[in-house]
Amino acid sequence: MTCYVSQSRRERTALRVQQFTAAPRLVHEPLVVPARRALVHVTHTAVGVTDALAAHGDYLLHPRSGFVPGYDFVGTVEQLPAHAPAELRVGDRVAGILPHMGAHASHLTVSPSLLVRIPDTLDSSVAATVPLDALTAYFALDALAPGSRKVLVQGAGGAVGAWAMQLRVSDPLCAGGWFTSSPRIGRGKPRLVG
Repeated sequence: MTCYVSQSRRERTALRVQQFTAAPRLVHEPLVVPARRALVHVTHTAVGVTDALAAHGDYLLHPRSGFVPGYDFVGTVEQLPAHAPAELRVGDRVAGILPHMGAHASHLTVSPSLLVRIPDTLDSSVAATVPLDALTAYFALDALAPGSRKVLVQGAGGAVGAWAMQLRVSDPLCAGGWFTSSPRIGRGKPRLVG
């Protein structure tokens, strides 16, 4: 993705959904960095089911066009505000999740509290696919009633379901899940795992 950044005028390139009936468009937009935000040069983003649904107008959380899809991202910190956590530095490779989409862009301005440094041993393309699905599974399991010993994971073959099944291994929770062997719903034979 090409991005034009200069001292006098900053721009970012973003994949913006202008109309639900048309493909998203690559647009150049002004980039303003608010005082309490970090500037991140995005190197990797995940494309999930929610992005595809939103781009077609079928995602409840984005009922209007004019948005940039994408929740998860990995990038390099280019600028930090004065109040940024001490463990973050300019040049750090970070991952994050946006609360309202917008990650499919060359640059993001985000609260430093949404950024986490990535270990050198973790590849950026892998790190970009983890945050939203893993945290959704974690918080779903965490929301179970205290003392719960069993859970059925519906859709254990999907991204969130697979994380839920993996996370339960490190927890004394017994989990089972349903999935089908075919990517087409209803075509595969359902199987119980766990």
